[in-house]
Amino acid sequence: MTDYSHIKALVFDLDGTSVQYVTSKFKSSWDAIGGILPEPQKTTWREHLDYYYPRPQDIIEWTKADSALLKGFPVQKAKDALYPDGKLPYTAGFEDFISGLNGDYIHGILSASFTLVSDKIMQDFPGKFSFAVVNELGISGDVFDGTVKAVDMWDKVGSLEKELIPYGLDFSEIAYFGDSKSDIPVLEKVGLSIVVNSGTHESEMMREYADYFINDFREVNNILNSHQKSY
Repeated sequence: MTDYSHIKALVFDLDGTSVQYVTSKFKSSWDAIGGILPEPQKTTWREHLDYYYPRPQDIIEWTKADSALLKGFPVQKAKDALYPDGKLPYTAGFEDFISGLNGDYIHGILSASFTLVSDKIMQDFPGKFSFAVVNELGISGDVFDGTVKAVDMWDKVGSLEKELIPYGLDFSEIAYFGDSKSDIPVLEKVGLSIVVNSGTHESEMMREYADYFINDFREVNNILNSHQKSY
């Protein structure tokens, strides 16, 4: 029996984990925007994916290159793609799970997504999240200005470590939710690792790094309440 009563914070990846964009093979918010760009930007966006994805050391360069393609693109069009039918495409059970959380845990976001998604989540669940580490796309008026305050999502351990300092927490007290290769270092370090089935080949490969592999966030209540590891 594994006791998870020491867990004090829940930290969530976004793309593929908390939200899932069906237009992207990675369920990615970036691809949700890239897919509606005009040509030739759309083709260049896809070329960036093929070139940069196998090169994690160039993640900041990739983030800046994609952001530059957004220069002059209307923010509202991006929001229309990110909020289909006016809401985020939440993973099954996420809304119920977050809504049901009380003050027992600190909640945070750690993701390669961006503020247009994380800010919407914080609006949907006011007061639930204490921090969000995401990319911040530059906006001028009602269009993107082509800049970004980029974060290195292949160094999620370093980013999360900085966020934990004010709370006096260490990694053993964290439950982390992820779905892709960039989440592996955090999943291996935290006290409770949960991989969300995003329906992608990559999330299936992540099973070996998870204490639990879930299909619906409502399963997490049983995990946290039972304090018992099961398969």
